[in-house]
Amino acid sequence: MAERYPLQAARDLRAREVEAAEQTLASAVAAERAAAEAEERARAAERAHAEETRAFREAEARPGRRRAADLMLADAWLRRRASEAEALTEATARAAEAHRAAVAAVEQARAALAQARAEAEAVEKHHARWKDERRRAALKREEDEAEDRALALHGRGRDEGP
Repeated sequence: MAERYPLQAARDLRAREVEAAEQTLASAVAAERAAAEAEERARAAERAHAEETRAFREAEARPGRRRAADLMLADAWLRRRASEAEALTEATARAAEAHRAAVAAVEQARAALAQARAEAEAVEKHHARWKDERRRAALKREEDEAEDRALALHGRGRDEGP
């Protein structure tokens, strides 16, 4: 009957930890990608808003007759745009911070995976040494048994000289 590896539970645990760390890293990478895309969308919205406002200001700066009501509407629109620009800037800052946090989470997940792999590798190396020791001990036993049989056939004990 084959001898059971005494640290098999630790070996199984380390393998599960590596698998969990791989899944955590995959999730972190997906979240980082989503955060990067969200940041880029926020920056694009901010740029588009600024461009629309700039174009409106240019149009308003052209010479021509305007009524007081038109000037008041334009002024109100520009105040609203300034408020919107501020909100977009804040949204971009939040998206950038979320992206930075996601990048940090990816790095942390990579480090955790490296640690889990190192721990699993240590147990695997111990397992390989343990198997090699068992194999060598079994080989030694077989050799000793073969020698004992050979000596028994010739009528001498192992400890007896020639």
